[in-house]
Amino acid sequence: VEKEVFEARGEETKKAIPFPMELVAVLENWLMIYSKVEDKKALVYFVWIVLLMTYASLRFGDMLHTKPETLTYKNGVLYGSCWRTKVERRKRGTKFAVPDVAITKKPWLKTGLRIFEEMN
Repeated sequence: VEKEVFEARGEETKKAIPFPMELVAVLENWLMIYSKVEDKKALVYFVWIVLLMTYASLRFGDMLHTKPETLTYKNGVLYGSCWRTKVERRKRGTKFAVPDVAITKKPWLKTGLRIFEEMN
């Protein structure tokens, strides 16, 4: 019993529920369709952020602390850095990378990046 208690205590109490692949595909398709609609740019930007968090395995708090100027696209990967996260409290920040991949084979990353650059 003691061994089970120590094992249970060592496990994380709150585990994130992964997004179903179908949901990620719907978000990718939605982003591509509505990126052409001018009055939907803010919603497209939000969906892009959700997809970035999904593909980079970031928490919402990490994304809130991402400096826009740290986002750089190079060789098919979007690189970024978030600061003052739950894990990382130093000034250098936590680096992350989002590969240019898609379930739907559509260029959601570049499309969202273009809208992000237009909005900033």
